[in-house]
Amino acid sequence: MASGFRSYERRWLGYAAGGVLLSLVLGGILEPFLHAGKEQGLEPTRWIPDRAGAFVVNAMVVILVAPFAEELFFRGLGVRVLAFFGTLPAVAGKAIVFGLAHGLAVALPELFVFGAVLAWIRLRSDSVWPGVVAHASYNGIGIALALASITSK
Repeated sequence: MASGFRSYERRWLGYAAGGVLLSLVLGGILEPFLHAGKEQGLEPTRWIPDRAGAFVVNAMVVILVAPFAEELFFRGLGVRVLAFFGTLPAVAGKAIVFGLAHGLAVALPELFVFGAVLAWIRLRSDSVWPGVVAHASYNGIGIALALASITSK
């Protein structure tokens, strides 16, 4: 199945977790220099209790819907199409497109690495599911960090 809706060996979740960790560490190292978190502008500056419901709904979309849709587009069919040109063009090509699609030039290094890891896992595991789990985890950690930063102020 070209879209990657296949079962996979559990070891690919370990590789995916490693990719999440690598990207988060890289982002943490680069943040003081590039300020990607501030550039994105999605993190609220303060907690507004009346908007908690909207925050939860938005968080669910960011954690569940966006990773599924992006993995299908970028790593599902996208990596398969570019795989015709070889592994390196498929992985690097989709990683660049993934990074640029987020519209944050300052976050490109972190997003490129994350996209490359997920593309490599997609090609090797022949499944999109490890990437969906990793992407959802990555976004969930981001939401949790954003929430922690505004509630600690």
